[in-house]
Amino acid sequence: MKKTISKSGRRNIFLFLSIIAVVAISGCISGGQKTSAAGNGIAITDFSSSASEASDCDRSVRINLDVENQGGSSVDSNNLLACLSGKNFPGKTSEQMWAVDSSQINRVCQTLPKKLDAVDNVKSIPGGAASFKWTAFSPFVPFPLTRTDGFSGRVFYKYSSRTSATVFVISEDGLAAAKQKGTALPSAPEIEKTASPVDISIDTNQPVIGQNGDTFTLKVTLSNVGGGTVFDPGAVSFGSPSSSLPSISEDQLNLITITVNTSLYAGGSSEAGFCNADLRSVELRKGSTVTIPCDIRINAPISGLRSFPILLTAKYGYFIDSSEVPISLSGKKNKDPAQCSQGVSSGSVFDFSLSASPTSAALASGASSMTSTITSTLLSGAAQSVTLSCSSGMPSGASCAFSSNPLVPASSPGTASTLTISNTSVIGSGTYPITVSAADGGITRTAPFNYIVP
Repeated sequence: MKKTISKSGRRNIFLFLSIIAVVAISGCISGGQKTSAAGNGIAITDFSSSASEASDCDRSVRINLDVENQGGSSVDSNNLLACLSGKNFPGKTSEQMWAVDSSQINRVCQTLPKKLDAVDNVKSIPGGAASFKWTAFSPFVPFPLTRTDGFSGRVFYKYSSRTSATVFVISEDGLAAAKQKGTALPSAPEIEKTASPVDISIDTNQPVIGQNGDTFTLKVTLSNVGGGTVFDPGAVSFGSPSSSLPSISEDQLNLITITVNTSLYAGGSSEAGFCNADLRSVELRKGSTVTIPCDIRINAPISGLRSFPILLTAKYGYFIDSSEVPISLSGKKNKDPAQCSQGVSSGSVFDFSLSASPTSAALASGASSMTSTITSTLLSGAAQSVTLSCSSGMPSGASCAFSSNPLVPASSPGTASTLTISNTSVIGSGTYPITVSAADGGITRTAPFNYIVP
């Protein structure tokens, strides 16, 4: 249902939708808990903790959040922020609150380490993926009391939606001639769109019957299908990590300000069209849909059937939440809260990241092997040796090897090892998603890699 909303009467966000209609004459918990964002845009594919309970203070709990771009637009490295939140977190303001590892105090919200490419459906290549890690220390709980705290993840990102359509227009004389000849006419616009959390669709009677100077109405429908919340992208600072979640005011959430700009092209010249929804404030919440009528004037001679290509684009901010991971806490008998450092002084828990560059590679013509650089970067604690492996996805008839294995992660830019995948027999054409793993016996980090055989 369509709503018109005053700026003072609603809250939170502005989605700036620029609709450019170009009309031309053409021919015709332990173990991990997961959540996702309905496969539109950025999805949280895993949110899990290394432990489901802590029986004393200072117990370290590693928390992992994985994201994947499942939509049709790429996300630059400075356009995504992954944040950790929870009951009695973040920050140590008392001995009964969780504390983050001292090396991560300013990284409660982490920036995206690399660009996340869009899904390539033509080549069957999945979108880019990334992982985020935190280490938290359990708080003091007086014996014999118990309680349950929970952690959750929230991902903020900038995204765009794109829909292209072809609308067909025919004159009354052309319609009569088509009927006389028995010519089949289109019954709906031709539409192509990218997968995104805000879907844009259009609808109009087809074909449109009219002539130069007439108007026809497009029904533009916006649907929040990503399971999250739209917001003004200017409300969040994406460029650097932070010690707390972004604060988005009520007048920057859920409200969509739509700017409509139409240009009609005929014979190489352009004239301004018009749309009666040139400026509206409408509400677009989770799962909601709004339809806006848009009147467009035909500024071209119509003889026979003509096609009008139309492009609709939207740019906006969006955030999604994971499910909550619960952790049960209990106290230790005769424990003094002064004995609980909660990692504030040590911050010595070992953690590292793993990445592949490139993340996809095709076997060259005549070649029997290809390579990728695997980099392990120290995030916290004292560096320890980790062992590399191709843990899953290797096709039958192929083998993997590393130039350095095991290796010791180092601070940025990290420690590198060359991965070589070799064909030991004939392998069928296709894309093989391979998981590269690094493990130290206590924690395991992974990096996705696509092995493409033409």
